[in-house]
Amino acid sequence: MSRWRRCVKLFVFFVVLVAMDLFSTLGWGQASRSDFAIGPSRKADEVYTRHAAQRRQTYELSPFIVTHIVPQPTPVADSAPQRFSDLEYSRLILSTLVLPPLQPLSEREPRRSIIRTETTPEGLVRYAEAEAEVIDVLNRCVLLFETGEQVRLRGVRCYSSRDPDRVIAYYMREATRRLREMTRGQKVRIQLDDPLRDLDGNILGVVMTPSGVELNRFVLEQGYGYVEPSDFYPYHDLTPYYKAESKARQAFRGIWSHQK
Repeated sequence: MSRWRRCVKLFVFFVVLVAMDLFSTLGWGQASRSDFAIGPSRKADEVYTRHAAQRRQTYELSPFIVTHIVPQPTPVADSAPQRFSDLEYSRLILSTLVLPPLQPLSEREPRRSIIRTETTPEGLVRYAEAEAEVIDVLNRCVLLFETGEQVRLRGVRCYSSRDPDRVIAYYMREATRRLREMTRGQKVRIQLDDPLRDLDGNILGVVMTPSGVELNRFVLEQGYGYVEPSDFYPYHDLTPYYKAESKARQAFRGIWSHQK
């Protein structure tokens, strides 16, 4: 009985071998690369091969990102382009290099200035008295006129409104405010003499308001400044200016108030 069982097993084994050999010969039952997760699949190769072919037609990106580019029609010229001749081309180049004709400058109105000279009946040349409108009062009691010129009060030296001494800075701001109230927008008279300018380039002048107040002595009497003798030649009489300064000192006005 056991001999028959061994014979059956051997027969079945040989049948299986024959069947497997037959299947491998006919190509049945072979597994493709796409059936396993190892290595690139044949399906992926086909997808990217199709993508490479489509890219030459309409696609620019991956087929999974739908970006269809509509081909633009090629513009067609109405007529065939014509080339310039050598003469026409040279004229075209020269026309870009030719400058437009220069136009004469219009006659400008001469700039006004408060500095003018006149001749006296005796034949002496001196500075004429000027009249101009005050636009603003700047730092250190400098007047700005409509002509753009700056005039400092002759014989008067004022401190800056940004002086480190708080008392002096306060009175300098007050002096600027009062001079603006007296002169801004009004025409004043300016008397000029030599030396004409100070070391800062400002014009030196004696300024008279329409009401007849001399600003030079007014500033000294209110204690907003002190006498500056370098604004005059040695032969000038400075007695009126020193008297105005002395009056402010004795009354402890303005910058002299801290001397109490």
